[in-house]
Order: sequence, then structure tokens, then C-alpha cells
Amino acid sequence: MQGHTENVNDVAFAPDGSLIVSAGAGIEDNTVRLWNPVTGAELRYPLTLPGLVNSVAFSPNGLYLAAGGATHLSLWTVAAQPPAPTLVPTAIPTAIPQG
Repeated sequence: MQGHTENVNDVAFAPDGSLIVSAGAGIEDNTVRLWNPVTGAELRYPLTLPGLVNSVAFSPNGLYLAAGGATHLSLWTVAAQPPAPTLVPTAIPTAIPQG
């Protein structure tokens, strides 16, 4: 998979195996990227965060994607939109609903 311009700090699979998310880290690559696990193709434009991205994770139900660093935490709702999912910025809830 090609796309990050610097180190990758973390990688996670969606619970159903349909997506991979990666966390870029570096002065010029503070991005979160989505990938097709079969083809290795990047699915969406990279999401740029305000600092190094240390970790990424999907919620157990696969509906949310979180990314965090030393100074920030971002949360998106993963909405299925063919041919690739859309990430919708989401307010950080006190509890993530299951289901």
C-alpha cells in the first residue's frame, strides 16, 4: 500500500474485515487513510489531523472510527457509500452504542 509519506504508527482492520485504516505520523503526514484489504487501494482522500496520529481503532460494531494523538482525538461515523465508505465527523459521545 502506498500513500503515507512518512512512518505509519498504527493499522487496524474493521471488525468485518472490509476496511483497513492506517495512521500516518510525521511532520508532513498527520493523516488517517482507508484501504481496501483485498486490492490494497486507498479508498478515500486522506483525513489530515492537527498533529501526529498515534493510534486508530474501529468500534466493535464497525460504525465508528477513532484516531488519536497526544493533543487530539477525532471520531467519525463510517457510512457505507459505494464504491467506498464516507467518514462523517462525529461528536465524541460518552458511550458508543452497540449494534
